[in-house]
Amino acid sequence: PNTTTDRLLDIIKAPDFPGGAEIIYDRDQMRKIYETGVGSFKMRSKYEYVKKDHCIDILEIPYSSCIESIMKKATEMIKSGKLREVTDVRDAIDLSGFKLTFDLKKDANPEIVMQKLFAATELENNFDCNFNILVEGTPMQLGVKEILNEWIKFRVKCVRRELSFDLNKKEHKLELLLGLAAILVDIDKAIKIIRNTEKEEDVVPNLAKAFHLTDAQAEYVAEIKLRNINREYILNRIQEIENLRRDIEEIKETLKDEIKLKAKIISTLQSIKKTYGKPRKTALIEKEAVEEPKHDIFFENYNCRLILTAGGYFKKLSVQAMRSADEQKVKEGDFVIYEEDTDNRGDVLFFTDQAQIYRARVADFELSKSSAMGDYVPAKLGMSENEHVVGCKMIYDIIPEHHMIYIFENGKGLRVPMRAYEAKTKRKKISGAY
Repeated sequence: PNTTTDRLLDIIKAPDFPGGAEIIYDRDQMRKIYETGVGSFKMRSKYEYVKKDHCIDILEIPYSSCIESIMKKATEMIKSGKLREVTDVRDAIDLSGFKLTFDLKKDANPEIVMQKLFAATELENNFDCNFNILVEGTPMQLGVKEILNEWIKFRVKCVRRELSFDLNKKEHKLELLLGLAAILVDIDKAIKIIRNTEKEEDVVPNLAKAFHLTDAQAEYVAEIKLRNINREYILNRIQEIENLRRDIEEIKETLKDEIKLKAKIISTLQSIKKTYGKPRKTALIEKEAVEEPKHDIFFENYNCRLILTAGGYFKKLSVQAMRSADEQKVKEGDFVIYEEDTDNRGDVLFFTDQAQIYRARVADFELSKSSAMGDYVPAKLGMSENEHVVGCKMIYDIIPEHHMIYIFENGKGLRVPMRAYEAKTKRKKISGAY
């Protein structure tokens, strides 16, 4: 598209921050911010893996992030076991600049560590935009184009005032020099008036009358030292007259022409850019190039067995518990209705007698023993009163082409595409079940 906003995006791709870091760039998202003045975008830290020291050095963090908050969260993760790959986190800021160091265990994968840190700490953070500005004393929320238009209006006013001030100064100076040029025709007469006037307050009126000067011109001549009232001094001074006239005419032309005013603003900005311009610090990374962390990145993976009883008790057994178990403990009259060997990465769908489906992570359940009854699912997942689990199914990744088939007591059947279970909530109702 060739809209004004898109042309702006080609010139000003995104904000630039003094602390550097990286912006995960989404042009559509940035376009919305530019148009409305509201929105947010993701930023993430720059880092490097130092192979010889087997550590990760964080070199730049997002503008809205705080090193103390990052260290506190990382320390909590290390203590809780969610960041087992890291032995220590250190503030390594020195004279060479910012640095936050994560010391890794021998077998740690730095990419996995960074995925965890980006997902859970302020090493990746949102920057919120809310372009509220004062326009002639009134607060307004504007997009980038409107902000630029308002700034141009403001700057044009400023340049007009600057030029008007310069014009007044130059016109005043021209007036004085024209008065000085007037006494050049008879310097001796001017000196005689100054010397022979008895009262000081009469010098200016006498000069003004004799040479047809304004009070300001006469005052200027009277203030010149006597030693300087000579032909050479006067000729040197009045050489400026032509330049002043040319400058005055140029300023007047500029004040009448807004295009010339804006050209002057552009020239000033180009000069500022040349003097103070610096290379961009905040790098842009296309969002497609950023790998989203998997939902199970914080879960320790291991083989396990899942067991569900008719009474709604669910347990997850480790390999050791499976080997040592002779039989599973259940409530009197209860019995196992589902059993599957799997691992800790996937999700479990629980089906209830009220045509509801609850989705939970396998990792949400603690390891149990064969001698324990396990978690009571209705209580664990916050089901409705008198709602009971009638079955469950372990799933891994959602494959849209796959379906779940349901057969009900009344003989009706239902096929549901797997994408229906991508809901963010843990519960999904099956419509038309009965």
